[in-house]
Amino acid sequence: LYRKLMDLEKLTIAAVNGMALGTGFEISLLCDFTVAAESAKFGMPELSAGAYPGIFSVTLLWQCIGKKKTTELLLTGKSLTAIQAESLLLVNEVVPDDRLMDRVIELAKDLAIAAPLPVAMFKARTNSILRALLEEEMSRFVEGQSLIFKSHDFREGIKAVKEKRIPVFRGE
Repeated sequence: LYRKLMDLEKLTIAAVNGMALGTGFEISLLCDFTVAAESAKFGMPELSAGAYPGIFSVTLLWQCIGKKKTTELLLTGKSLTAIQAESLLLVNEVVPDDRLMDRVIELAKDLAIAAPLPVAMFKARTNSILRALLEEEMSRFVEGQSLIFKSHDFREGIKAVKEKRIPVFRGE
């Protein structure tokens, strides 16, 4: 899915309403534009549940908001409001909840008049830079995830989420 999004020659718009956590957050980061409803939330709660964040979140967030904010967001597992995400430049625009789809359609119409060839060239260039950063992360992610999925802490994290309690991790 991530590669398909990066390979698209057409512009993409993420319309975020509700929770964009984990993979949903990553998809919004990979889209060319993100429009969020005021009530939307963004986050990467995986580490707080004993798992490792998604394939691209570390690299994407690091590129967008830097080391300090990436570390804070991933290690605390806290969610961002739409306004906070916009202030960190993770969202292009925040609109009232009842205006989300109307605004996304307006934006799509505005973008549809752009010349396809330069848009495709622009996307290919920016995505080639991103792809170079992400390919290395992808190979490391697969290795790391297989170790984490077998760990006690992963099972404990999942169990704690289901039981709505704080996990007790052992580093195993």
